[in-house]
Amino acid sequence: MRCGTRTVALVTILALRSGTSVQATPNLTGYPTSMAATGDSVTRAYNTGTLPFSDGPDNSWSTGTRNSVRT
Repeated sequence: MRCGTRTVALVTILALRSGTSVQATPNLTGYPTSMAATGDSVTRAYNTGTLPFSDGPDNSWSTGTRNSVRT
């Protein structure tokens, strides 16, 4: 048992003295510049265009280009 304690102590000391440090990744701020969305009826803005029962991709919540949608 005493040999096991010495081994653990030696490994701990060597690990602390090795000088290697782990650096965290920097915080990312701001909005993404692109987005991918797979098309279900909500993503494609189905039935929101001028023609009934059709897609209105400009009105899409994820990839739409209309200013009122604010995407």
